[in-house]
Amino acid sequence: MSFDGKKIYTTLVYVNATTPILNRAEFNFDNKYEFHMEPLENEYENKYVLSAKKRENPIPDNFWGENISSLNVIAGKNGAGKTSFLNFVMNNIGSGTTTLYGESVFYILRYGNQYIYAGNYMDDCLVIDSSFEKIRAVKLEDAIFNNGFVGDGTGFGNESFWKNYIFYSNCFGSCYERSNSMVIDISMDHWVDDILRRKRPSWNEKEYAIQNELRRERCERTLQFLENDDLQKVAEKIGMHAPKLLVFSLQKNNEIERLRKQNVKFWKNTWVSNERCKRYVQGGFVTKTRELYYESAINYFVVSMFLYFVKKEMISSDTLMEFVSRLSETTDKTGVELAIDLIQQHYDGKKFVERWKVIEVLKMIGDQTAPYVLYWQNNYRFVIRWQEKNIGLVKLLLGWNDSFFNCGLEYEDADGMTSSGEQSRLNLVLSLYEAYNQVEKNKDNLNRSVLLIADEIDAYFHPQFQLSVIADLVKAVNVIFQDYKVQILMTTNTPLEMTDIPNENITYMENGMTKKSPVSEKTFAGNYISLLKNSFFTNSTMGDFSKQKINSVIDFLSEQENGKQKGEIEHTQMTKEEARYVISIIGEPILRNKLMQWYKELFLEEYERND
Repeated sequence: MSFDGKKIYTTLVYVNATTPILNRAEFNFDNKYEFHMEPLENEYENKYVLSAKKRENPIPDNFWGENISSLNVIAGKNGAGKTSFLNFVMNNIGSGTTTLYGESVFYILRYGNQYIYAGNYMDDCLVIDSSFEKIRAVKLEDAIFNNGFVGDGTGFGNESFWKNYIFYSNCFGSCYERSNSMVIDISMDHWVDDILRRKRPSWNEKEYAIQNELRRERCERTLQFLENDDLQKVAEKIGMHAPKLLVFSLQKNNEIERLRKQNVKFWKNTWVSNERCKRYVQGGFVTKTRELYYESAINYFVVSMFLYFVKKEMISSDTLMEFVSRLSETTDKTGVELAIDLIQQHYDGKKFVERWKVIEVLKMIGDQTAPYVLYWQNNYRFVIRWQEKNIGLVKLLLGWNDSFFNCGLEYEDADGMTSSGEQSRLNLVLSLYEAYNQVEKNKDNLNRSVLLIADEIDAYFHPQFQLSVIADLVKAVNVIFQDYKVQILMTTNTPLEMTDIPNENITYMENGMTKKSPVSEKTFAGNYISLLKNSFFTNSTMGDFSKQKINSVIDFLSEQENGKQKGEIEHTQMTKEEARYVISIIGEPILRNKLMQWYKELFLEEYERND
């Protein structure tokens, strides 16, 4: 919506909420003003005074980039109420309110240079302080009436102020239940629910699993990333690289297993012939186990593929049996090579329309220039190096019935294993782009305000990625949501990303209540260790197990100092040897030296004897 055709952006700047979980929780998100609702004392009826004060150090416009109006973090331990607040915002600040009896909501929007307030408080329960009236404040109903906004009859016509909400969470179990039609849900929970809704009616429970479908769809999204110039620009800005591995996981099939067991010419439980297996065996022992597993797996894939083609009536069952026979006797060719020979020999374009595509797929799998990752190989999984030229072939594979395999593009860390952090970064970018496309479907070119709500966006991230998650998010939003103004509300239970957030932009929660900052020093570019040591996150920088061991050492030394004999020790069963060992491995030097000095004083002779 706009005044006189001019784009005006909306920001949620204040929320005061009471629910069974939230206890008069108060959240300030404005860059210039801080708001407060104070209950009046000695009143027969509940009344609250709404006031405002200007921030001493206001955040400049475009601090987060041209396309981000504000960014605020809600911090607290697990169970503090962070996710509950996000759900409350989405369910109650939108096209209506779902608050129940005994619950309350009051919020303020900044619309251009005007502040609009609304809530389910009765008019006589709210006292407007002069400090709030001075900043061009107006009641929501009056704003709707005066400016021609479209309301729904309840006074909560906020579809006029936001084009959409976006909800993102990288983990399962966010517990969000969507009741607001304005919310675009790009969370992992929603993704899984959508797959189950679309796929379950046709699934054979014995052959399909949700993780397989997730892998397939993640692969499709990754291919979208690789083919999309806009996404490549985002990736370049945040230093995100393309996946390096193409992973094939094969479904075990009893029908195929019977084909192998009926033929004694295969080496043990593999799909490699006894004769060809000699290249992997020396002195009766397999010397190149992973190489053998790799060939066995690709052979199993080809057999499974042929069985699939038989069921689709693309080839005859005789062809399948002929292939298995050749595979059991070959000495110089892999299953891929044999399959190509067989298809070229028996099928022309009329009988097997996709013949040339299938051959190209087989060549990709059997490409010896794409070395596999040793750690991952077994009879039912193989890995090849990803090459961008194979995008079309992988799309073809994803279009095949996945009753016998699933494949996915994966990142690789230094150990040759999948990097969940890189995968999560990619998922964030793809999800944001998907949300952008949904926002764009609305042709209202005047309303360009978006509220992005992100719940623990750093889940599964390595600490290094946690340190960069704010920068990544800011860059991605500014590149993807061009010509929009995006407000970001996010939660965290780690202090790592708070080093990128000014103090004024952090709201702390504990037991469903908002608290004043427990951090005395500035958080922006602050010291992570200092933030970690703050009791709001943890009372200690050491693990509980090490703390227990150190306390046991202290108990042991205290009892010895009090002159108790070994058999009389009541509080610990620790020995002198264990106590000395624990002290020796303590990383904190002051604590280690102090305890070792104490130990020497008690066991001087023994210490000198063993030193």
